[in-house]
Amino acid sequence: MKKYVYKLYAFFLFDRKTMGIIFFVPIIMFIFAVFLILFIPREQTGIYNNLIVIQGVYIPFSCWCLMYRLSEMYQEGAQETLIPYYSKHLFNDFLRYFVINILGVFLLCTIFIVKYGTHQLSALNMIHFIILVLFYMFFGTSLMVLIKNI
Repeated sequence: MKKYVYKLYAFFLFDRKTMGIIFFVPIIMFIFAVFLILFIPREQTGIYNNLIVIQGVYIPFSCWCLMYRLSEMYQEGAQETLIPYYSKHLFNDFLRYFVINILGVFLLCTIFIVKYGTHQLSALNMIHFIILVLFYMFFGTSLMVLIKNI
């Protein structure tokens, strides 16, 4: 288990070094979404704007990271060298970013529930968020692979 955790740490360290400041965009968007949910007062009719914050601010930007992880494949002449490496780790990359994005969504939903109560967030919203994460990750990655640019 310790070896697996170290390997995950090494992958994230590699991602942070290759992506630079862009690696922190999902974290910044998470903090921004938490700020909007907690500190912007909403009336009863405006509570669902917080759900729009989750699905319109956090989820697209958190799924953006996987595209930037793979984008260096399409830089000048790197495709022949990097495709074997990235294809070997693509499922692991997808899975680890999916888990992190879902954890972020669940944390935002927990903050929403603590602030507004459980009756404001249904299971259908949670399923919708999971589907949105999968959509943005699949769509962004496949679009980047088809266009060969980001």
